[in-house]
Amino acid sequence: MLNAYYIIALSGLCYLYRFLLRSDLPEHPPRPKAGLYSLPESVKHNILNHIYPVDIYPGVHWAELPRGRVHYWIFGPQNGKKVVLVSGYSAPAFIWRHVAPRIAESGCRVLVYDLYGRGYSDSPVSHYDLGLFTEQLALLMQYINWQSATLVGLSMGGAIVAGMVNQFPHLVDSQVVLIASTGLIETAPRGLNFRTSRLMRTLAEKTFVRRVRSTNFVLPVEETKKDALLVEIQSHYLPTFDSTLLLTQRYGPRRGQHQSFSSAHFAGRRVLLINGTKDAVVPLSHPQHIIKLLEPHTSAELVYIEGAGHELVVSHHEEVHC
Repeated sequence: MLNAYYIIALSGLCYLYRFLLRSDLPEHPPRPKAGLYSLPESVKHNILNHIYPVDIYPGVHWAELPRGRVHYWIFGPQNGKKVVLVSGYSAPAFIWRHVAPRIAESGCRVLVYDLYGRGYSDSPVSHYDLGLFTEQLALLMQYINWQSATLVGLSMGGAIVAGMVNQFPHLVDSQVVLIASTGLIETAPRGLNFRTSRLMRTLAEKTFVRRVRSTNFVLPVEETKKDALLVEIQSHYLPTFDSTLLLTQRYGPRRGQHQSFSSAHFAGRRVLLINGTKDAVVPLSHPQHIIKLLEPHTSAELVYIEGAGHELVVSHHEEVHC
């Protein structure tokens, strides 16, 4: 009987040894995929540098964070009021090209950066949920030694800002600006249960990504071409870009952020919501739903810009005051 126990134990040890020697097991955690900085020099010179050069803003820097490299810019007076601009679903920091310089010229110290999976920042292996993006910003602010700042979020960036208020309230100053903010968007038709069909869900999400890549936002023609071409460049040259958008659509903070917007940490803060009347992505009622969720002691102001679409920081940048 004792020999039988020895045989069983020895067999178990042999199995464990073979398991540990398996060649298909990764020796290291999967590495993040590189951003636009990894593009061939010919593409950078002939295309990218004419649209989104690495020095589009002054004060260009890299931060090596645990999840990957983050590309950011800091500019404006050293002692100015600190402002962080948070981009949205598919557009990198390029989207702030008209607004960011003006904020800096008004006397503010501005931080602009590319979200993970967009622009020059790396694409980590992740579900691209709210936690990834709030962790990225919290660590970036720690990296540059900013104790707190006024946060300005565009589109999905608004939901990220709300998540920062909820998760890292000490990093957020008393004023918050939400521009065309998502966070409560219903992306799937009501009554259609995508849980029962992974294929149907994937097809719906891919259709959504194609729509984002081809949407004709209310912009001047030349600006439309620039933004659309930048998305196409990322889709063509960055192997994980499309899958990143799909993961963000499925798990990201574009929807379901009721807890963030209703956080008790909004109490005593001033929240400015800016929306366009021609926004094809965010319904006119969406900012009103956000205001209803805000803690009662929050001071909220809603401003509509007539005729503006979802990318109002480009098309109506002169009317966007943060």
